[in-house]
Formats: sequence, structure tokens, C-alpha cells
Amino acid sequence: MSNSDNILLQDLLSTNLPAGFAFKFYHISTPPTKCAALFSPLPGRKPEKTYCESHFLQVTIQPGHAHQVAIFAIEVLIYTTAHLTTLFVSKADSTGFGILLDSGQTTASPLRAISSTFISWLARPRHRPDRRLVISLFARAQGQYLFPGSVEHGKKHVLDDRGLVKWWCRTLDPVLREYASKTAEKRESEGISSEGFLIVPGQDKHETNAFFPVTLKHDSAEQRRWINDHPLRQLSEEPYAHPRCLIPHFPDDPKARYLLELDDEVSEASMNIHDSPSKKSRGAWRNVKTLEQFWEMMAFRQECSSGRLVGFIWIVFTPPGMLDVAQHDTSPFSPTTTIATPFTASRSSPHCISQRRRKQKQARPLRGPILPRAPKIKPSTSTSTTSYPHTTRHYHSPPLNRGALLLPLKSYTRAIEALLRLDYSDLAIASASTAKWIREVGVLAGRGVEWGVVVKGKLEGLKDGERTGSSVAGGGVVNILSGKRKACGGEVREDGQGNGEVHRLEGTQVRKKPKVEGAAAESDAGKPMNPGGITTLGSLLVRKKAKKPENEAVA
Repeated sequence: MSNSDNILLQDLLSTNLPAGFAFKFYHISTPPTKCAALFSPLPGRKPEKTYCESHFLQVTIQPGHAHQVAIFAIEVLIYTTAHLTTLFVSKADSTGFGILLDSGQTTASPLRAISSTFISWLARPRHRPDRRLVISLFARAQGQYLFPGSVEHGKKHVLDDRGLVKWWCRTLDPVLREYASKTAEKRESEGISSEGFLIVPGQDKHETNAFFPVTLKHDSAEQRRWINDHPLRQLSEEPYAHPRCLIPHFPDDPKARYLLELDDEVSEASMNIHDSPSKKSRGAWRNVKTLEQFWEMMAFRQECSSGRLVGFIWIVFTPPGMLDVAQHDTSPFSPTTTIATPFTASRSSPHCISQRRRKQKQARPLRGPILPRAPKIKPSTSTSTTSYPHTTRHYHSPPLNRGALLLPLKSYTRAIEALLRLDYSDLAIASASTAKWIREVGVLAGRGVEWGVVVKGKLEGLKDGERTGSSVAGGGVVNILSGKRKACGGEVREDGQGNGEVHRLEGTQVRKKPKVEGAAAESDAGKPMNPGGITTLGSLLVRKKAKKPENEAVA
């Protein structure tokens, strides 16, 4: 773990939030708890042992001398196995009261900076050698996720489906660019590499390019950081298994409901034990054979075809030395095709089955003294940080990467359910609901009603329409521009070498148009100004058509 991984969340947030404003953060988390496996196991195998660690962050402000009110909340679930770490952004929602931050100056919304900082802070210390880490989420537009009634007061700005997909791509782009691009020559020299993936069911590659961040324009063809594809094959230990074993089951995920319907075909086909092995499905779906066919069918699902788009986003971090597999199927999976694994070679052959039956019949009776086993003590449900190991074969949970309150899973679930029963339809009601939730969570953790961390922003000069400059791989440095309008007396020009640098000229460096004097000025005085670039002639400069004689007109 590097020194940058030991930084506290409040210190990282203060450097990315606008100066002059104070926020209060309430962060709760759970210890890694054994949960259901994300991926369906291969036929004949047991589900992979999986642990889940939940993190919930709520942000409040205190405008003026009023009571504090919640403005934003985000939940991230961290799934870990022996070979993969997955950060799933479960929910994120705002109340709309962040507009109260405006105190006469136009400031940028801090929600994107909070989301990027929080996700990056969770992901940075959880990189393991020879193990990939992926950030996964799906963007689906909805009026409210975590704050009931927040759409009723009229101040909440709800993004549409396209705007939400773009917002999440821009939010995750700084996290992606903290690491090197995924090229063969940089894997060994620069360590961890990163790559972004996006799939919008029903949209082709040309239409999907419109959702990518504008920073993609600075990437070269060899170092393209965002692609229209999925990374499901390179995330699995069995990359050429059936798609059923490659697609994860996340909670409240549009594709998870479709997976349950497809899995019903497998369960119904496997119930008939009298069928021959050639007729059984062997863990395969009947109608969907490849991952590409699965995403094509997702475009016709109700979640993706009811007039709204749904975007599936992945950020994959690959440690040095790991090889990639082909993203697309080399040959369609057949239901009668067996997967060449050590399990099928050693346990599925008739010879091995007959040997196991012979050993079971020849089992010797037990003899000798009976030695009682030591009783197993269940792990304590205490919220102490020393009640469970920090690092095991299946997960890595750094002590500095946990919430201010460490709750058992049941208490954490009660805290989220308490939030969903509150009301945020009005400022006064929302303030009371915020105080009630903080008090209830503090009682659950045994910390009382006062907890949370106050963070004051330190980022100077951040206004609406600005983006913090970042070093773009393969390109130049993009400097901060002020606002969307062009400043008076300022000029923006691009470097002639085409390196993508943007310079801002001072007022003394602006080249003005020379003033015209004398007769030229008098001649130009009669010309009206036209911003469209079309010159209008005056009445003295219009050439009229010559009048024809009367005799020619009669003829």
C-alpha cells in the first residue's frame, strides 16, 4: 500500500470541493460479510465464495443559521472473491437543496466531485497483485432513489436518460485517468492500467460515442480510454464458459431480472432426471447462446425499450503482467458442448464415478478412542474494527478505508430502510428528516446523536462550466476556462503545433482592429453593421437597371 492510500476521506474531499463552503459527511459501512455469489457457477461446481462490504455516504449543508439538510447520498457495494474485486455503485441521489449553496456567486455543483472522490478513495487501496478490480454501475433515469418526496418541491434537477449516462461517464473519467492507459508497452513499466467500457442497449457504436466524455478527443487511437464494449470475459476465470456464468447478478439491476427468467429455463430442463445427457441443458440457456446475443435481447426488455435508455458502465483496472482474452466469442456455445475443465476431466468420467462408488462400499468402520472437537465460536457482531481480519484470501479491507461508523449488516440495513421512510418534499420537512436519520443511525451504532465529519472546501476559482485541468495521456494540458461566455477583453487561441494546449491571453495581449481615419472612415460610416458577415450596400451604391426605350418596349 502506498502513502497515497493512507489519506483520509475528509482530506481528499477538502481539496476537491469549492472554497468558501462547508459540508458535513456521514459515512457508514459494514465489515466484509459472506453473501451470495455474483456469478453462476459452472455445471457441477459450487458457487464461488464471495464477500460484500457496504458503504453509504450522506452529505449535508447548513445554509445560513437554519438546520442542516441533506443534499446528496451515494451507496457503493464492494464484492470480493479470490480472483476479482468489484465496486458496484448501487444508488446515488440528490435532494435538490444543493441550490442553497449559491450565495451570490455561480459555483459548480459539488455532487460530481464528491462522487468521483468517494469512488476513487474506495478503489485505490483495494488493488491486489494479479487480481483485477472493476467499477460497475448502470445508469437509469428516475425521479428519486434514496430521498422520498424530493421531486415534489420543484428545485431538484432530474436528468433524463441521456444526460444521466453522460453525467456518470464524466464522473468516472477522473477515476479512470488516475492510471495509465492499457497499452502493451506500459503494462510492465507503469503498473496498473485502466480502461472504460460502455454499452447502451439499442444504440450502435456511432450513437454510443455521443455519451463519452469530451476528454476522449485528446486520446490517441492507440491509447483510447473509452470503448463501446463489455469486459465480462476478461473478468472471469473461465472466459470461454457459457454467458450464464459470465454475467454478474447485482441487486436491483435491469439485467439481473432478465437473468432470473433465463435461469428458469435451466432449472426446468434439469428437473427431468430421466433425460439423456445429450438432451439436458448442462447449465446453458436455450435461446441465448452468446454474450452479444444477450445484449441484443436486452434492447427489447422493458427497462431498455420503454422510451428510456439504460447505460451499463465498467472501469477495469488491470495489474501488470495479466493477459487479456478475446471479448467476443470465437464459436457459439452449444448446449451439448462440455467445458474442458479439471473438474469435468477428473469427476465426470465413468471410470472416476465407478471408483468413487467402490471406495464408498469398502469404507472401513471407525475404531479407537473418540476425541471430541472444540466448539466453534461464532464471530461477534460488535462494531469494533478488530473483530475481523483485515486481509484474507478473499478480501482486503484496510482499517483507514472504513466508515466513521462500522455497523453490522442488520443495523446497516435498518439505517437504509429508515432513510427510505422519511420525507424530503419541503425544506423544513427535509431538515427534520435529516436530523432524525442522523439521530437514529447514531443510536444504532452507540455513538449518540452527534457524529459526522465537517469538511471545508479548499479549491479556489471553481465556477459553473469549469473543469479541473488534468494531464491527458498522449495530449497536452487543458487549462481552466472561466464560464461558458467569452470574457470581455480576452481571447482564446489554440497552439499552432496542435498539442491541444489552451492559452488565455491577458488584456494587454489582445490584438485590436486598427482604427480607420479619414475618407475610409466616412465611406464605412454608411455601411450598416451586420454580424452575419453580409455586406449591405447603401442607397448611393446600388446599381439600377437601365430603362429601355418605349419603342423597344412596344415591340
